[in-house]
Amino acid sequence: MLKILKTGARFVVLSFAGQSAYQNQQVIQYYVNHQLLAETDKVIVYLDGLKPETSYQLEAVCEQKVLAAVGFQTQYESITLDVKDFMARGDGGTNDTGFIQAAILACPPKGRVLISKGIYKISPLFLKSDINLEIEAGAVLMADNDWRNFPVLPGYTESYDEKDFYNLCNWEGNPLNCYASLITGLNVQNVTIYGQGEINGNASINDWWDPGIKYREPFRPRMIFLNECRNIDIMGVSIYNSPSWTIHPYRSHKIDIMGITIVNPHDSPNTDGIDPESCKDMNIFGVFFDLGDDCIAIKSSKIFMANKKYMPTSDIRIEHCYMKNGHGAVTIGSEIAAGCHHIYVRHCIFENTDRGLRIKTRRGRGSKSIIDQIYFEDILMIGVKTAFVANCFYFCDPDGKSDYVQNQDAMPKDERTPGIHYLEFKNITCRDTRVCAAYLHGLPENPIQQVMFDNVLIEMSASGQPDYPAMMLNIEKMKQNHAVFKNIDVLTLKNFQVLNSKNEMRMERIGQVQ
Repeated sequence: MLKILKTGARFVVLSFAGQSAYQNQQVIQYYVNHQLLAETDKVIVYLDGLKPETSYQLEAVCEQKVLAAVGFQTQYESITLDVKDFMARGDGGTNDTGFIQAAILACPPKGRVLISKGIYKISPLFLKSDINLEIEAGAVLMADNDWRNFPVLPGYTESYDEKDFYNLCNWEGNPLNCYASLITGLNVQNVTIYGQGEINGNASINDWWDPGIKYREPFRPRMIFLNECRNIDIMGVSIYNSPSWTIHPYRSHKIDIMGITIVNPHDSPNTDGIDPESCKDMNIFGVFFDLGDDCIAIKSSKIFMANKKYMPTSDIRIEHCYMKNGHGAVTIGSEIAAGCHHIYVRHCIFENTDRGLRIKTRRGRGSKSIIDQIYFEDILMIGVKTAFVANCFYFCDPDGKSDYVQNQDAMPKDERTPGIHYLEFKNITCRDTRVCAAYLHGLPENPIQQVMFDNVLIEMSASGQPDYPAMMLNIEKMKQNHAVFKNIDVLTLKNFQVLNSKNEMRMERIGQVQ
């Protein structure tokens, strides 16, 4: 039940759970070498204030009874550089970017750059390899909201021999110019960002979210952008008010994000929580999301990048997370031209999102865009409008409403045709589901190959207003609707129950029902 997930020089992340999702039924006290460090009901727990290269005994205690204990040792740290020793003010008014950047550049391998208590007004900071960045409790990295103080990263710079190009950033799947992100990592490795402090993008309708700014080039920055990075940990911190996507790992491997909080206003545009794009081997554990767009959106670029630098997203594990108020809790797409596979979502809670699982793809994503081996297990959904959506007619991009994308008759299957292979949903309860139990609509020329529902209960509710279950044309608004399945080769319904719906299940062009 008690498991150490990650140790740093000054922190530990642990998991304490049986079959719990985001919270345990009781508050647990955590003692480290007999000192109380935390009292919480969370399953994933971040603890800091530890010393480097020190052995510790961790005990989980409830009602004066030791429930479990485990030993661990913290990692080596070479030195600490406090940014205030580099003349950072932390007064909320002075722009401290240069002083903090100097500390980062001066830090030796395995060293710690300490953002001590204070409010630090900053423009983008650039990481380097083999350092630890601690944002301690009471410290705030506050973005300068003047875009004129943000450098621009070129999305596409042609190589000297004109055979390749240098891709520093991208916007929604294409190599387009963007403002540098508040924390930017380019080809770095072995970096940890941790602490109980705050990163605040300071975005508002008066700057990054202004309609005249949000869709023009250079495009908006992220909060944290990691391009071609490896072995990056983000632990404990709280992140608010992102200009666009909050954390965007891009073409990166071995990224762990644990015990953090992401909050953006519900009406803020494109402020997704975590968007892994063409990434491999990633853990997202114990994250709390409350925002206005997709909580987690798994991507792998549009067709230009898929053809030039093919890299699918794979081996993503999402566990013990709480996702509130987004468009989709866990979304796949729509920029999914290189495909994705082996995505595991377990022990999570989705609350008041428009959709639970949300797959959004379309003709034109290409034949490399294969979505396969997607697993959802032990999930609780509360107040989700439509629990399961797989939409192969998503009306994104300038041509998204064209006849080629939206025609529901079979089109030629060719190099432009995407596919969905295997989806599995097991041990899932959905309460207060308002629009549609499930809406899975494959392409007629390339049906979804196999979908399995095993022990899934969906309770429909009369609350709420009629709405569209998926963003596509030629679809009616629904309310309290049973499941709709179209263009699927093999559909397995094992103990699949929908209660209180206004109508019956609807199936069209299903090859085999088990």
